[in-house]
Amino acid sequence: MDGLGRFLTSRGHEVITISTRPGKSGVEVTEAGRRVLHRQYWAPWMRSVRIEPFHPFLISSFCSIMASGAEVVHCFSFTDAFAANLARRWRRLRVVLQLNGAPVPGVYHRVPPDRAIIRHAVEHADCLVACSRFVQQLMRQHYNLEPPVVVPPFDISLFPLGRGPIDQRPTILAVGDFNVPRKGVRALVRAFAIARERVPDARLRLSGAMSPALEAELRSGVSERVSANIEVLGLGRPEDVPRQYAEASVVVLPSMWEPSGGVLMEAWAAGAPVVATNHGGLPEFVTPAVGVLFDPGSNGEQTNNAEGLADALLGGLVLAQEPNVRDRCRAHAEQYSWQRLGPEIERLYVASPGKSSR
Repeated sequence: MDGLGRFLTSRGHEVITISTRPGKSGVEVTEAGRRVLHRQYWAPWMRSVRIEPFHPFLISSFCSIMASGAEVVHCFSFTDAFAANLARRWRRLRVVLQLNGAPVPGVYHRVPPDRAIIRHAVEHADCLVACSRFVQQLMRQHYNLEPPVVVPPFDISLFPLGRGPIDQRPTILAVGDFNVPRKGVRALVRAFAIARERVPDARLRLSGAMSPALEAELRSGVSERVSANIEVLGLGRPEDVPRQYAEASVVVLPSMWEPSGGVLMEAWAAGAPVVATNHGGLPEFVTPAVGVLFDPGSNGEQTNNAEGLADALLGGLVLAQEPNVRDRCRAHAEQYSWQRLGPEIERLYVASPGKSSR
């Protein structure tokens, strides 16, 4: 949202971001426009009755949309799209819903009424836009709708081109919330142990959320020598991530059901080739010149093909040694930048595709 706000303000638009934050409500003025930040009316106990933080946000976003004077409401979730559709009964505005994932029926419950909220959001928005062909296909399959595909752009200037590990040691980097099983960290650690038999000086860096229990589980499943070469970096700071990409030989994303490839684009911008699961939206972005795909061996929550992932890691490390590969990765990333894709999003506000083009 920050990237979108910065792009739109640079094009002369007035931008208001509606979101939540811990503590009191407030308003901020930033380079990305004005931010209306509501207090988050949610507590962990609510999860026991299936109320998630985005449910109360429906009310907050509706009130802010009504007061905003906006001509276009760009929605990133189904609850704010539902709120925008309601506001349209009293206000003249265009509703654009960006689908960064497809709501597969059967997963969502009737109480709270997620199914009804989602169907109302997708059927009444003026414009739907999918983040990948994978999401487009799921929308066609489950909702008989075919939204156009516009890949979510990223700010390439935030990820300077790097030259790999400072000490020249083969370095595999993974970035994400490793507590989420579909991110595939269990298979990754097993694959790293296999790959080290061929590349004994390789190291694995894990940058992101990881519970102490999960870390203990992962380390207990490998030898002490392998464990000693696994660096758990934790969450850290957002500004740490570009440097981590720049100092990686290869970045790995062994996830299932990824709608698109934001991590891949950031890695390419910093010059690192990637290893990714041949599943979900990821294969749409990976070419042999900048990455290696592996078969997940599963269509469930997480990959179980550690051997295939190990082979892909070895292939990625070989790719990382090719001349000019980092410049090649940077050039590949540029096609997903705001400079390249931002105008496509801007056109959705002016001439929404409408129902007939879905």
